[in-house]
Parts: sequence; C-alpha cells; structure tokens
Amino acid sequence: MSSRHWRFALELASVRPTRGCFGFSLSTATRAYVIAFPQARSWAGAAASASRLLKKLIIRAAKHWFFSTNLGTYNEEMPKPPIAILTRLAELRAQQERTRWTRIDRD
Repeated sequence: MSSRHWRFALELASVRPTRGCFGFSLSTATRAYVIAFPQARSWAGAAASASRLLKKLIIRAAKHWFFSTNLGTYNEEMPKPPIAILTRLAELRAQQERTRWTRIDRD
C-alpha cells in the first residue's frame, strides 16, 4: 500500500461528517481524498477517485484497522496483506468476546 493510500484510509477513519451550508455536505470519503491527495482538481473528480479507492480491499481493511482502536490495535503494527489485517481483527474481536463473557460469568 502506498503512503497516500495509507493516509487516505487513516483520514477516512478520522474525518467526521459535517453539515454544510443549506444542508449540503460532501461525503467523508471525498474529504479524506482531498486531504490525502491535495492536487485534486475538482470535488467531483475527488469524489470519483475516492469511490474507486474504496473498492480496493486493502483500503477497506486499513480503514477497519484504524477504526478498531478499541480492540487494542494502537499498540500493534498493521499487517501488510489485507487478509492478514482482517484475520487479526477477527482474532482480537474473538478475544474481546471471550474476556467479556468471562467477566459476565464471574458476576
């Protein structure tokens, strides 16, 4: 994954949707694309490019990785292949569920 794709996934996870003037707002993906790729010429072009990037499995997996800080991923380095990212996230979720049910059983 290139550094710009990594930045796009990170910004996609951190940019919050906002309301614009007259109820019009740009999509979160478009805002993240413009931050990661500042040379975008128009908002429509940025929206189309963001849509194309969101179809890539590595971008979606990286977005899930950045969203999942509550699982403890902030201490780990992100795995390289997308299947490894998704597998590690599944392991962390399963571990979290086991500890949650263990605490419930003790009560």
